[in-house]
Amino acid sequence: MKFFLLSSILLLSIVNVSCSSGTSEASDTKPAYIPSAAGGVDGGGGIGVMCGSSLQTLDLFEARKSGLNPTEKFGTLEESIKFFGMEMAKYLSESLKGMDDPKLPDLVLKEMQDSIIGRFKDIASGERLTPTRDATLPNLPSNCQVVQIAVYSKEGTIYRDAEYWSKLSIVEKTALIVHEWIYHRARTYGAVNSDESRKVIGMLFSGNNPEPLLSPIWNSNQKIWCGAGIEGSDQEIYEIFGIDEIRNGTTGVAFYFRAFKSVYLSSRTSTFLPNISLSQFMNNEFNSTTLKVKNELMSKEWDFEIVPDSFLGSYKLRAFGKSQSKPPLSSGFCKWE
Repeated sequence: MKFFLLSSILLLSIVNVSCSSGTSEASDTKPAYIPSAAGGVDGGGGIGVMCGSSLQTLDLFEARKSGLNPTEKFGTLEESIKFFGMEMAKYLSESLKGMDDPKLPDLVLKEMQDSIIGRFKDIASGERLTPTRDATLPNLPSNCQVVQIAVYSKEGTIYRDAEYWSKLSIVEKTALIVHEWIYHRARTYGAVNSDESRKVIGMLFSGNNPEPLLSPIWNSNQKIWCGAGIEGSDQEIYEIFGIDEIRNGTTGVAFYFRAFKSVYLSSRTSTFLPNISLSQFMNNEFNSTTLKVKNELMSKEWDFEIVPDSFLGSYKLRAFGKSQSKPPLSSGFCKWE
């Protein structure tokens, strides 16, 4: 059996290099380049909201609508990408090691240029991109409409509407670039819409950063890494970090997910197994149990069943929502980090 091992986020490889050296179609939209019918699975897009002559990315429009105040101005495009790219890097990282390297902002900029900016291809003047269907849209004021600024195609080209692009401020352009960067990775590992990525970007660009995805493990003296699921099977994929933790006066093992139900996460998702230590967990000294997994940012909750297996450090697990049927158990194992 081949266990699926989720690749570390690209930011982690950048740090290592540093250390070593359904939308609503707008009335004026005309099909030009057709995205995948699967929306966020095979392709995704940079969606904008046009209000009069003012154009915003959907990410920052939603942030403003929720009462946040995204940054309006920030130097040059390169300076903006370095700053907000670093904010996203810290937010997603499993370690702060190398984050203070002065070369890292330039490496982040190069990654953005290579993976996103260098893939832009402008469509012909007068044509419009077909709207993608990978976003839950908010109610819009009567003078606003949704427009498609960019579409990430299956072959890797990012088709861009140059007219709409020219209407974006430097910060809005940066938000679209960072959106394409992080959502492409989320989409590669199962995300079917951009709702989570957009919410995180809106908060980061407003200086109201959510709790970093894996920050509880940053300063832990001991931690374990766990993977579950078999590639190409009906087993769902999980990638988990575990640490000893105290919650509400109770000691136990806290689990923080990077991949959950075959989806690469953009916001913190965790659960807690009480009255046990990491060592006891690794020795399978626990009974089958069902826990609650929570994602506070997205207001989501699942039941999480975990069953010790016959080999030390191995287990079976599955997660399911209230109205969902139970999926097959995913086989997994843990190792000390």
